[in-house]
Amino acid sequence: MYKILTVLFSMLAFTANSQTTYLHCGRLIDALSNNAQTEMTIIVEGTKITDVKKGYQTAAAGIQVIDLKNKTVLPGLIDCHVHLSGETSKNRYTEGFTLNEEDFAFRSVG
Repeated sequence: MYKILTVLFSMLAFTANSQTTYLHCGRLIDALSNNAQTEMTIIVEGTKITDVKKGYQTAAAGIQVIDLKNKTVLPGLIDCHVHLSGETSKNRYTEGFTLNEEDFAFRSVG
């Protein structure tokens, strides 16, 4: 599921700001009511969700449609976590055994 969301939001990030995209979602998780709704369309203009409508809306000419009818979608979910402490060195696996806490503290401020 995370791969699908990553691909989905990557595709949206590279669209032009004025481009409109319709996402036809088989199931849409409504985070406000904690319910899943079926057969929904998310309308995205540029990189912003501007509307959510019941049913699969018919797109006018020039509007991109992404078919997620057999997927569950949770709009607004962004994977922003990062593992900075684990990206310090190509030898990080062995350094866990050879370095101490002071070494890691010293590296973190450099």
